[in-house]
Amino acid sequence: VLSGVGPQVNNTGGNFLMLVRAPIDLQLAALFGIGSKYSRDKVYAGEAAAGMAMMLASWRKAFAAMSASFKSGEAYGDVGKFEMGHNKAISAEALGLRGPLGWMADVWGPVNRVAIERVMGPIDAAFKVFNEQFTYGHIAYRQMMGDMVEEGLTREEALVRLNKSLDDPADETVREAVEFGLYGTFQNPLGQTGRALQKTINSSSALKIIMPFVRTPTNII
Repeated sequence: VLSGVGPQVNNTGGNFLMLVRAPIDLQLAALFGIGSKYSRDKVYAGEAAAGMAMMLASWRKAFAAMSASFKSGEAYGDVGKFEMGHNKAISAEALGLRGPLGWMADVWGPVNRVAIERVMGPIDAAFKVFNEQFTYGHIAYRQMMGDMVEEGLTREEALVRLNKSLDDPADETVREAVEFGLYGTFQNPLGQTGRALQKTINSSSALKIIMPFVRTPTNII
């Protein structure tokens, strides 16, 4: 399904468009919020730039995540577009084969999954990192601006707060970053109905071959 160039281009293009959309959404939110009453959730004009700066500075982290995913064949953060789980659809174990046929299945399975595990997976890993770092940057900026309003911090004091938020983000910020990384690559957790469907498909090797995707199409729709 994914061995062709088209699906890989579409995947990369979709991830890129989501990445470009993020700062645009923030900037629009900041413009619409001009003159609004202060709150901790207020979006500031500098957030988009702060997020972009953090994202661009994270290219080494993105490359490292991409490299690790390529070498291991595992999805970054253990969440990927291809819902195969530990029981690969094309394998001796999944198909109940032994002997020469089992060996052939175990050889063909990894070859069949190359486009997913060694191309799509690493590309998604890089985009997840970019989205996560973008989130860290814009949230740290928002927190800094809020502290300046509430505590009357000087510019120097505010920058110290900003660096502290980036160096040691709060648990809630980490959660938001991970969630945005999944959102930006169409890998959000499924709802109850989606999880039930995915469980049913993962329980059958035949169904996994016929319908390998559940999470990504659901998130796109």
